[in-house]
Amino acid sequence: MSKVPCMICGQEFTVINWTHLKTHGYTTVQYRQEFPEAPLWSEATKQKVSKSVIKRFQDPKEREKRSEGVKRYYNDDLMAREKASQRGKTRWKDPKFRSKMDTIHKSPETRKKMSKSRKKIFQDPREREKMSKKKKEYYKDPRAREKNRQSQLIAQNRPKVKARSRETALASWQDPEFAQKIFKGLAQRPTGLEVQVMSILNSLFPGEYVYNGGCELGIVLCGKIPDFPNINGKKKVIEAYGSYWHTQAEEQERTALFATIGWDCCIIWDHELGNFEELEAKLQAFHARESSPQITLDNLTTKIKEDE
Repeated sequence: MSKVPCMICGQEFTVINWTHLKTHGYTTVQYRQEFPEAPLWSEATKQKVSKSVIKRFQDPKEREKRSEGVKRYYNDDLMAREKASQRGKTRWKDPKFRSKMDTIHKSPETRKKMSKSRKKIFQDPREREKMSKKKKEYYKDPRAREKNRQSQLIAQNRPKVKARSRETALASWQDPEFAQKIFKGLAQRPTGLEVQVMSILNSLFPGEYVYNGGCELGIVLCGKIPDFPNINGKKKVIEAYGSYWHTQAEEQERTALFATIGWDCCIIWDHELGNFEELEAKLQAFHARESSPQITLDNLTTKIKEDE
């Protein structure tokens, strides 16, 4: 199709632009709304423009130049940025547009093209570094993190997403190597965090706290396996918590639980390892704090069972 007809007057053009539509008293937006299925560009023109744009954007200098121009435009003109945002929101509210875009993005040809494009970009170390810096800067804002979290929760609760995730997981678990890798990771003890805490405890309190994360000492408190119980007579235990797996509420629950049987508990978080002086002060204060009557390692397990 070398030309497309105007749905108002019937004339044919390679591109139906705003200049022609103005003669009918229409804007491009109004024309699209009244004739949503009518194309504005001929296929030949689309291909020609597409090839031209692709060729220009293969030049890194041209990409950078365009990028800087767009940034300046939207940074300097807040109204333009707001208008662009509203246009996008309006278009995505249209079920026909959403359906059309969904069909395009899910087509094998588009997915293959996008995958190839992304791989090509990420092969460049400079591009990877640039993307990494942008993401880090973006996620410094708590609102951005919360927005992303909410979006993920909404997406995860969609039936289609759930079904797709389930299918992917089932397919992955059919691979023996995948299953072996997962189980190996779960069974790895001590963890990287526990190794770091173990090193710190051995440095500050040699011979006082011993690793028990895999129940090596056979010590269990209230049905829980403590990471580093004291073995020199003090009813004290130190736990290593990762922020990804644990919450502040769990810290309070664990310390309160152990306190019911007379054990003093201190939680060390992964983010605290970055400030050794504060961490050392915290551990020294915990170790020096008065606790329940002393017990020996020999009768430690027996005493725990009596307390429970």
